[in-house]
Amino acid sequence: FDDTLVSARKIRQEIASNDDIVNAFDGISYQKGAAVLTMFEAWTGPDKFRVGVHGYLEAHRFGNATVKDFLQSIESATRPGVAAAFSTFLDQPGVPVIAVALDCAGGGGRLSLGQQRLLPIGSTGGAAETWRVPICARSGSGGKDARACSLLTEAKGSMPAGGGACPAWVLANDGELGYYRVRYEADLLPKLLAVADEQLTVAERVGVIRDVNALSEAGALPMSDALALVPRFAGDRSHQIVQATQRITTDIKEHLVSPDRKANYARFVSKMYGQRARDLGFRAKAGEDDDTRLLRNELVPFVALDGDEPGLQAEAKRLALQWLDDHSAVGAEMAGNVLQIAGRYGDRALFDRFRAAAKTAPDRRSRARLYYALGSFVEPALLKEAFALTLDPSLDYRETATVSFAALSTDAGRAVLWDFVKQNFDAIIARMPRETTGGISYVAEGFCSAAREKDAKEFLGGRVEKLPGGPRNLAQAIESIQLCTASRAAQEPGVGEFLAKY
Repeated sequence: FDDTLVSARKIRQEIASNDDIVNAFDGISYQKGAAVLTMFEAWTGPDKFRVGVHGYLEAHRFGNATVKDFLQSIESATRPGVAAAFSTFLDQPGVPVIAVALDCAGGGGRLSLGQQRLLPIGSTGGAAETWRVPICARSGSGGKDARACSLLTEAKGSMPAGGGACPAWVLANDGELGYYRVRYEADLLPKLLAVADEQLTVAERVGVIRDVNALSEAGALPMSDALALVPRFAGDRSHQIVQATQRITTDIKEHLVSPDRKANYARFVSKMYGQRARDLGFRAKAGEDDDTRLLRNELVPFVALDGDEPGLQAEAKRLALQWLDDHSAVGAEMAGNVLQIAGRYGDRALFDRFRAAAKTAPDRRSRARLYYALGSFVEPALLKEAFALTLDPSLDYRETATVSFAALSTDAGRAVLWDFVKQNFDAIIARMPRETTGGISYVAEGFCSAAREKDAKEFLGGRVEKLPGGPRNLAQAIESIQLCTASRAAQEPGVGEFLAKY
């Protein structure tokens, strides 16, 4: 999401101020940087790419180097044009959307390609940016498949589909190693989904699901297209694919489900995942493989919270009480989830027990779980007491801040936290490590209305500009609110129509 913002950083961002230094250590530098490296490694070939990296390290051993040195070394070991293509991803922000259509005129298959920047509904950015995009596609017919790669250097282009003949299906991001989203034109998407279980790897199926979800969120496809994938893939054996469908459902929950559709949403989650979550339960079973254990960690808490499953909620509270007396009562991988669920539906008595346990817990991991659980309560009076822990001089703010992170997961928690921040801004800033203070704007990032945008601008505008990284963080928070407001206006009716069936 960050790379779709107009205020997004470039990977190779100029350092003009101390704020730029603070902002540099984020997902754009690390996750996007790694993804772009992976894309060019796959396109040029891992062995040749490795030679280029090794040559660069040898040439500049114990010395200084520049990005130009690195790119020249990679290009000399691989192919001409790599440096120029690589630079388009380093020196401009954003993620490309590649529109793909199949043309079989004359009997041979060719892919017609187009590119533009992925921008969310309501964005003020321009979509005309272009990259030099390495496109690797795989296509198949009759049980055989073929691979073809090309470099898309203009807004439009074309490439062979691979295999010579007109294919029955096309995957336009082979291995899902390219840093781009794919929009499949005409009937290419349903044809691809029809063979997904047999022809696509787990990573490729996840990539296709995430492409549809991202394009739906951006308004390029109806949100119902993404939601329709949930029944298709929610029962998959792979926890990664189930998690990709969960992402679709959680992305709509907070701001695209109207109050009169909340019950429908919970029934939808329960119908898609409920039986499986109940079968898994909170406790690991002998002989389980790692995929099952990972699926439990993701699915059971999700269904207990979003599916509003009273049985799982009651079990979480029972286990939380046992854990307070004996930490071995709940597996380490599920302890935090159990405490969070118990807190979400907990009362004053449970809150008091969690708070007392947090203050006396001998190890940091237990304290982190308990602080997060304290921030998961929804009763405003209890949340205010939880936030007060962040101002307690006898406690480590780096630990108690977890209370605030937990509260941001619900509308109710965010609203109470925002009021607390406004009332105690100076005291909170004084408690925070100096280098993190500029991130306080993210308290407002999840809001979704013009009124909240105005409130955030008025309160934070005169306070964060001198904090490390503050100006960009505030700009991104305000842009996120604006985009959410626009998305809600455009998408909420369609989501409501989909959920009305449940």
